[in-house]
Amino acid sequence: MTINTIKTYTIMTKKVINHESTSLQQLRDKIGWLTTSVQLAIAALKMCNRYTKHAKDQEQMLYENFELDPTIYDKLNQPVKQYEPLEILVQHKQVHAALGQLYEFFSNYLHDIVDEIKKYKPENMLNLLTKKQLKEFSLALPQIQALGSVERIQNAVLEQYFCKLHQTQHTQDLFKKLITHTHITIDSHISWRCLGFLTLRNLLVHNKGILDASFVRDYKGVIEGPIMKKIIANKEVPLDIEVFQQACSAIFALCKEMDTQLISKDLIKSRLSKR
Repeated sequence: MTINTIKTYTIMTKKVINHESTSLQQLRDKIGWLTTSVQLAIAALKMCNRYTKHAKDQEQMLYENFELDPTIYDKLNQPVKQYEPLEILVQHKQVHAALGQLYEFFSNYLHDIVDEIKKYKPENMLNLLTKKQLKEFSLALPQIQALGSVERIQNAVLEQYFCKLHQTQHTQDLFKKLITHTHITIDSHISWRCLGFLTLRNLLVHNKGILDASFVRDYKGVIEGPIMKKIIANKEVPLDIEVFQQACSAIFALCKEMDTQLISKDLIKSRLSKR
């Protein structure tokens, strides 16, 4: 694990008093459980590797080697000698699925933050929007007349605004809108690392897991450590537990930065958290 990853991972686990939103606390819990699941699954794979290496009969079926019921574990009807390539494949798919869940957690965090802004002090958000941004949420004259008061008109505009934010199709677009509309500035390195891992997930889903030239050009250094050497255009995305844990750290670091700044602008409610 690299120094940057260790630092962020410590923030996620160390018991200190933090001022955080409910959304960030929920995100931390989700990432924690997901990390536990991935670590446990991959640790189990490694333990199984020890069993197979010490097997005297390499033609023995895996379910026999592991002393499992073949009626339940019928897919483990492969000889022990084939375990290692199977382990690599399973680990790859495990991390692939976990990165997909992590992407979903990030998307949910952004939508949860939109809801927190709406419930806390939505008028503070209204004060930050530019005239150009407000033009997108104009009301027809009959609506204005029916609403009557300035407060009701304001609430109607805000309802339109938050509804449109939730309708933003792409996660990265919603992130950019929140950053622009709230006038917060994310450290460029934190933003770059997070967007790099989000892009990596998109390559897994939309490009059959093949690295393209633009990713290599823009995000080659996102994955730190020896595995960085495997970031080559037109090659498969390298996936192991280290990549997954770096992705967790990068995404949480960005959300933590967002959270801190939104609280400082009094856009979301701060909750005291002992970690």
